[in-house]
Amino acid sequence: MKIAQEYEIMIPESFVLTSKADLINIIKNNNGKEFITKPFENCRYLVVNKESIMMKITIINGHIDSVPDFFLLH
Repeated sequence: MKIAQEYEIMIPESFVLTSKADLINIIKNNNGKEFITKPFENCRYLVVNKESIMMKITIINGHIDSVPDFFLLH
C-alpha cells in the first residue's frame, strides 16, 4: 500500500485486526458499511450453512457468526 500511495493510486481505508470484537466495532462505527477480508497468507475456509467460503477476498459482514473470536498474524 505504501508503494501505491507513492504513485498516488487510491487505496481504500484498511484495518489489520486480530479479533472478532474489533471487526464488529469497525462495522458498527461505519454504519454497516460492507467490509472485505483479505488474508496476508494461508487462506482458510469458513463453513457457513454447510457451505465452504474461502477466505480470499470476501464481504465479511454477513458471516460474522462464523469468524473465530481471535485470529493471529504470524
